[in-house]
Amino acid sequence: MGVNGGTMDSKAIISPGRTHGKAATYIAGCRCSPCRAAHAERILRQQHRRAITVGKDTGSFKHGRSGYVNHRCRCEVCSASASEACRAYQAKVAAIIQSGYRPEPGENQAG
Repeated sequence: MGVNGGTMDSKAIISPGRTHGKAATYIAGCRCSPCRAAHAERILRQQHRRAITVGKDTGSFKHGRSGYVNHRCRCEVCSASASEACRAYQAKVAAIIQSGYRPEPGENQAG
C-alpha cells in the first residue's frame, strides 16, 4: 500500500503536499493506480468537451495530428498527419525490437 492508500506502480516521488488520486499528481510524475485513474478521467472529459465541436467550427483549432486526436477531425490534413505519426511510431518500435533491447524487470517503461 502506498501513500494515502494508493498502490504504487512506480518509483515516483511526489512533492510534499500533493495528494494521490488527482490528475495533477499524475502530471507531476506519480503513476499509482488512483493517479492514473484520475488522469484517464480528465482526458476523457477533455475529449468529450472537444468532441462537442466536431462538425462545427473547424477553423477554431490547428489541423494536423492534434486535430485528429483532440478534436476528432477526419479531414485530409488531420488524417494524413495521424497516419504519418502512426507509421513513425511503428518504425521506432520495430527499430527497438530489432536492436534486441529488453527492459530490466521493474524498469519504468512509461514514456
